[in-house]
Amino acid sequence: MIAVPYVFSALTGIFACIYAFNRHSDKLSSRLFFKSAASVMFVLVAVSLQTGAKEPYFTLILIGLCFALVGDVFLVFTDRSSSFLAWGMVCFLVTHLLYISALFTKAALSVYDAAFFASLMILAASVFSLRGVRFKKVHPAVYVYAAVLCAMTARSLSMLFSPQVSVTFAVFIAMGGVLFLISDVLLAVESFGGRLAKTVGVFSSFAYYLSQVLIALSVTL
Repeated sequence: MIAVPYVFSALTGIFACIYAFNRHSDKLSSRLFFKSAASVMFVLVAVSLQTGAKEPYFTLILIGLCFALVGDVFLVFTDRSSSFLAWGMVCFLVTHLLYISALFTKAALSVYDAAFFASLMILAASVFSLRGVRFKKVHPAVYVYAAVLCAMTARSLSMLFSPQVSVTFAVFIAMGGVLFLISDVLLAVESFGGRLAKTVGVFSSFAYYLSQVLIALSVTL
């Protein structure tokens, strides 16, 4: 039984790789199957660890993973309508809020949260400024999403300095949070286009699925 979560983790990686290199395929059914399959696998990673998991952290993470799964499905259809992108963002926003709530069951708010949050917001603003993004033309919802994403990443990084959690847990959750942030940043860069857009999209997929697997595995650490 110990190996089961790692089997699901490996399957996540396999399906994610296939999807990453076929994300721009004209076959909607293929994209939907492999992306959904990869997402179902990371949900099953957490489910398979339920016996040794602690509440309420497990429940919050599991629900967050399920929202991420639904968000992934919406993203497959973004080439059909921009409304699917909006619904996908809503799902991932809820995912981040659930992860933040889960981490508050592990450790209290600290000065590290504020320091990391401020640093990440400044970094994000700098990156998008370099890309020539006109902030006045960005929808307000994007700012809300970016702030919550940075808050989730800051919360995960602060675990590295918390005496209330194990070192293993802190490393897994910090890596998961940072990879989630990297994935979203790369996804945003991909949307700007350019000759590296497809390559960036591949790395975005890898970072995203690895982040979800690490977060799922954290439920028993």
